[in-house]
Amino acid sequence: MDVVNTITALLSPFGYECSPFLIKWYNEIVNQRFQLSFEANTLAVSVISAPDMFEKAFLPFVQSSRDILAASGQDPLDECTRHCFQRIVQADLHCPGVECEVIFDFDTLPSGQPRCLVQSAGHVSGQARYYQRADVTEDEAGQIGWAKEKRIYGACAHSKYGGWFAFRGVIVLKGLQVPHLPRVPPADVLQTADERFRFLDLFNHHWQDGRFRDVPPTVIARYSQQQIDYFKTAPRERHQLLGLPAPRSKYDLSDSSSSDNDDEKEDDGSADGSTAAPRASKQGGVTAAHG
Repeated sequence: MDVVNTITALLSPFGYECSPFLIKWYNEIVNQRFQLSFEANTLAVSVISAPDMFEKAFLPFVQSSRDILAASGQDPLDECTRHCFQRIVQADLHCPGVECEVIFDFDTLPSGQPRCLVQSAGHVSGQARYYQRADVTEDEAGQIGWAKEKRIYGACAHSKYGGWFAFRGVIVLKGLQVPHLPRVPPADVLQTADERFRFLDLFNHHWQDGRFRDVPPTVIARYSQQQIDYFKTAPRERHQLLGLPAPRSKYDLSDSSSSDNDDEKEDDGSADGSTAAPRASKQGGVTAAHG
C-alpha cells in the first residue's frame, strides 16, 4: 500500500519499522475503555523502534538538540520520537482528504490511562506477538510454580528482535478506509510451553536484567552495549550519560529501562501489559491494559 510504503520510507532510515492494521481489529481485543474512537475500517500504522534506532536517531538527535533538551527538561527519548514522527505529519502522503493523527506510546488521557495500548496495536498489526498467562495452561502453570491467583503481565516477542525493541506509537490515517486490508498474524516465536513460561516469568520477575529479551530463539539483532547501559540507568540519572541537566520530576520514576520492552508494561488482560516491571508496556518499554 503506497501510503504505508511512504511512511516506512520516511521512518526506516532512523531505525523505525511500520506495520498496518485497522482500528476495528484493535478495538475488538481491548476493553471498551481503551477503544479508539475512529471509524472501524480506518487504516492505522503501528511503529516500533528496532535495535539500531538508538544509533540512527536518538544519539544524533541528542547531539543536534542539546540546547533545546537542556532548556525543556523533557525526556530526550520522547522528544526524539516526536521529532522523527513529525516527518510524517509534515509529509505529502498523496492522499487527499486524509489527516494523520499520531498517538505516542507515552500519551495518556486526563484519567492517566494510556490513549492506546501499543502492544495490542502491534499484535493485531502482525508486528509482534503478545504473550500472556493464557498462553500457558493452568496445569503447566502449576507445575512451574505460578499460583492461580498470581497476576502475570503479558509481553510481546518479535520474530527478529525478540524483546530487543520498543513500541513507539500509532499513526492513524483519518479519512482513509481500507475495509479489505489483508490481516497478517504475528509470528509465534515461542512455540513451547517452556519458552512461553520463561519469557513471561523473566519479564515479570527479572525484567531488570533483560534476559527475557533473548528467550525467543529467532533473535538476530540486539541493543548495543551503550543502549543497554542507557536503559539500565535510572531515568532520573540518564541525563548524566548525555551531558544534560537533570530532568523534571515527571521522570523521577521507578522505571528501569525506558520505553521499550525497555520501559513499560501494559496489563489489562488482552494483548499487552511497571511497577513490578518497567513503565507501562511499550515493551522496549514494558505494561498494558486490556480487560
